[in-house]
Amino acid sequence: MEVRCYVDSCTYWGNNICQAEAIEVNSEDAEKTPQRSDHTMCNTFKPRE
Repeated sequence: MEVRCYVDSCTYWGNNICQAEAIEVNSEDAEKTPQRSDHTMCNTFKPRE
């Protein structure tokens, strides 16, 4: 599966495609069900060194 990503400061970023082997996305608030995409966050993100 191809996952588009526009966060070029991430280690797994590769020309707007996520290069990670697995992707973890969670809710910003574990107590609530997200209603919009901006209520979620990518936990796979790792800053480039």
